Amino acid sequence: MTITGLRRITLLGITAAFLGCGGGGSDAPVTPAPDPPPPPTAAMWFENPTLLFEDETGGPSDSGLFNINDDRVLQWAIADLTGDGLDDVIATFPGYDSADGVRNARPIRIFAQAGDATLTEVTSSLIVGQIPATEFTRHIITADFNGDGLADIFLLNHGLELPTSDPGADWHEPDVLLLSNVDGNYEDKSVNIPGLNDYYSHGGAVGDIDGDSDVDILVNVNNWPPVGIVVYVNDGTGNFTLGADLIPMWDYWGLVAPVTGDLWIELLDADGDGDLDLFSAGNVPAKHYVAINDGTGRFNVQSPVSLPDPIWPFIEGALVSDLDGDGLDDLVLVNTDTSAEPWDHQLQILMSAGDGSFGDETTTRLPSPAGETTNPHIVEADLNGDGLSEILNVIGQSSTSVVDFYANDGMGVFTRIGLGFLDELPHSYTPIDLDNDGDIDFVASGWVESLGVSGFVVYEALTKPDF
Repeated sequence: MTITGLRRITLLGITAAFLGCGGGGSDAPVTPAPDPPPPPTAAMWFENPTLLFEDETGGPSDSGLFNINDDRVLQWAIADLTGDGLDDVIATFPGYDSADGVRNARPIRIFAQAGDATLTEVTSSLIVGQIPATEFTRHIITADFNGDGLADIFLLNHGLELPTSDPGADWHEPDVLLLSNVDGNYEDKSVNIPGLNDYYSHGGAVGDIDGDSDVDILVNVNNWPPVGIVVYVNDGTGNFTLGADLIPMWDYWGLVAPVTGDLWIELLDADGDGDLDLFSAGNVPAKHYVAINDGTGRFNVQSPVSLPDPIWPFIEGALVSDLDGDGLDDLVLVNTDTSAEPWDHQLQILMSAGDGSFGDETTTRLPSPAGETTNPHIVEADLNGDGLSEILNVIGQSSTSVVDFYANDGMGVFTRIGLGFLDELPHSYTPIDLDNDGDIDFVASGWVESLGVSGFVVYEALTKPDF
C-alpha cells in the first residue's frame, strides 16, 4: 500500500498595512488595522496524518488477555534496507492468545520509501523464505552484522509472558536474526547465533566489544535461571559464538541475586578509552551499574562502577548521547513508578565524568518538573536542523497524547517546548526523513482522533520548527 498525494500547506508571512488619515484636521474615521493572526502552532509544522493501514482486529484479542487497541505497531526500527540511501521502516506487532489458548504470532512488515513521501510494503519481496512472526518484540536492532555494507535486522523477542497449561515451557520466544544476502534480499539466519531458543530476552545492545571491527551482540537473559547477560562474538561474517568467559554467568548471578534480572542494557564508552563498556539497569537501585571493558570484550562485573540512585528503581529505557558536546557518552534514563496506575515515568540525566562514573544532573539540566513524561519510549532527533539533537517524549495518555521535547542549547542544558510539538501523535512513533528533504517526519501507530481509527499513520513535516 502506498501513501501518495499528501497535501501541502504554505505558511504566508503577514505584512501589516498602516492606513494614513486624509485631509488636514479631517475627522474622517480611521480604518483600524486588522488583528494579527495567532502565532504558528505545532500543528502548522506538519501535514495532517495520512493513514497507511487500519487496525485489522477492531479491538482486543479473543481471550481479552492482551489488548491491542492502541498498540497497532509494537516496535519500530528505521534503517536503509534497500541500499538506496533512504531510510526504510521495520515494524513488529503484538501477538495474542486465542480463546482456545493458542498463541498467535504476527508477521513483521517492512516498508520502503522512495524519497517522495511514499511508503510501499516490500516484506514479501525483500525477505527470502518464510517471513518471521513474533508475539512480543521488545527491541529491534539494525546493524551490519555480515560486513556487506547493508543493515541487517535483529529482533529481540520476549513472548507474551502469559500463563499457560505448562508454565515455563512457553514463557519465551526465540530471537530472530535476518541477514542480507548477495542479491540484496534478507534471509532468516537465526541458526548463526547459538542458543536463541533457550530463553526470552528483554533487550540487548550491539557493538564492537573486542576491537576486531565487526559488530557483536549482547542480550538480556530473563529465564529462571539463568538471569543475566549473554555475549555473542561475531566472526565478521554474521556467524556468532558464545563468549562464555566475557561475562561469567556464575559471577553475574552472585552480583545480582536475588533480583529479577536486567531490564535494559546499553554499550557506551564510559571511561574515555575508546572501547565499549556496559551499562546495565535492573529493577532495584543496586542493579544499576557500569561494567568496564578491558579492551578485549571482557567486562568487569565483579567490580562494577556504581551509578546514582534512580528516581524510581524500575528502568524501562535508556538513551546514550553526548549531551554537552565534550566527547563523552552521557545517559538519559526512563524511570518508571510501577506502583502508579497507569505507570508513571520520569526522565533522569546522568553525565559522564570520563572515568567510568556518572553524576545525576537531572534538576540542573531539565526544566521543572524535571523529566516529566508519560511514556517509556524516548528518542532523539535534530528537529530544527541546528546540529543538536532534541530529546523527544510523550505527554498525556492515549488519544490525548502529544509529543513534547527538550531543546538542547549545545551545552547539555535543555528547554522544554511545551506547546505540544505534534498533537495527537500516538505513543508508538519514530522519527524519519520520509521525503528526503532534511525535515524530520514521523511514522506512528495507535488511536488517532481525527481519523477515528487505530492504525499506522504518517505525519509529513512541512518545514523545520523555528525554535
